[in-house]
Amino acid sequence: KNSVSLTTDVSGILPTANGGANATAVATASVTSPLAWDSSAYAQYALTALANALTINADANAAPVDGQKMTFRFKDNGTARALTWTTGSAKSFRVIGTTLPTTTVVNKIVYVGCTYNAADSRWDVIAVGQEV
Repeated sequence: KNSVSLTTDVSGILPTANGGANATAVATASVTSPLAWDSSAYAQYALTALANALTINADANAAPVDGQKMTFRFKDNGTARALTWTTGSAKSFRVIGTTLPTTTVVNKIVYVGCTYNAADSRWDVIAVGQEV
């Protein structure tokens, strides 16, 4: 029998501009809009009990690494919340083959997966998944 050990720890996998590694995740119950985030600090940003509409700003990291991954996880506090994504500027979001969520669905988790494209200075959104 082969055994497989699964882990969600990505420390040391995602390089940062200074050669360090992203922490696994950061989680917060709710934030004030707009969301300021930095891909050099973590690989997942989890927002739980989101209590207001939210604009997700462009990445504050001075130099994201080509191919770097970032995941956002959203869940509201029992009321659907609007989500607005910054697009069209450096280190902002660009949709590739999916649709960005514009609102949460009451009490459902939604994931948004991104890969950094250094050639175009954009976080390419390549996956969106929502709890059924």
